Amino acid sequence: MAMKARAIDARFNVLEEVALPDELVSWLLDEAGSSGLVRHIDEYGDTYFNSLQVRDFLAEIEAMHPLVPDPVIANSLSELSRLARLAIERPHRFLVFEGD
Repeated sequence: MAMKARAIDARFNVLEEVALPDELVSWLLDEAGSSGLVRHIDEYGDTYFNSLQVRDFLAEIEAMHPLVPDPVIANSLSELSRLARLAIERPHRFLVFEGD
C-alpha cells in the first residue's frame, strides 16, 4: 500500500508531499467505517479532494486523532493534517492521495 498524499494547486504543481505509512492507511480505512470522506480514499487509485471536501476531511481526521493507538500512526496523522491545512490555505488547491 505505498501511498502518498499531496497538496497541489490548480495547475497540478505539487506544493508538498508526504509518504503515508501502510500502518496509517490501514488504520484510517479501518476506522472510517461507512461514513465520511476517509472511506472514499482509494488505496489503489488516485483520490482528489477539493478545498470544500478537504475542510470536512480535516475535521474527520482531527476527530480520529485521540483514537490513535500508537505514536507512529499519530505522528503520520499529524503530518496528514498539516498537509490538509496547506491545501485549504488558498483557493484552487486540492488534496490528492496517490494509491499503489
